[in-house]
Amino acid sequence: GIVIIARKHFLPILLIDEVMHYVQNNVNSPKWSTNLGWRKTIVEQGAQVSVLPLDNFKAVVKKEYVKLNNDYRDFDLGVSFYVWQRGSHIPWHNDGTHSIGSTIYLNKYWDSNNGGLFLWKDTKDNCIKVEIPEFNKMVLNDDHTPHAVSVIAPFSPDLRLTLQVWLDA
Repeated sequence: GIVIIARKHFLPILLIDEVMHYVQNNVNSPKWSTNLGWRKTIVEQGAQVSVLPLDNFKAVVKKEYVKLNNDYRDFDLGVSFYVWQRGSHIPWHNDGTHSIGSTIYLNKYWDSNNGGLFLWKDTKDNCIKVEIPEFNKMVLNDDHTPHAVSVIAPFSPDLRLTLQVWLDA
């Protein structure tokens, strides 16, 4: 497997604009859920993560993943918009139930001092590696590599915005 890959400028900017417009138009929609229903081992003592399913964007997002790897055309794709509150994080895990997990960062600017860093354990050298959230960067884990998201700092001026994408064979 690829283990972890990162690609900058992953989605067309017009698509990101459409997603953000959809999110703004659905801020008060009952379509939202939170991490309250997630396994306790994933939430731990973290703050709320708000989730908006983006079913109407599945096909266009999938096209971008198929460009990356044509084999993904046969995968089922799920995509959601995540709002990470201050104090939220994800402890070490491996996305066990999904074939592939992927995150696309949507904050135009993110200061790494505000946390929200993607951490992963490189199985080759057993070192912890870091991906800093950058606008329109996609991180993909196709080998159940252990990974985590560091705590969003309580002083962060912004909430962390991401697309979470699951690809299942």
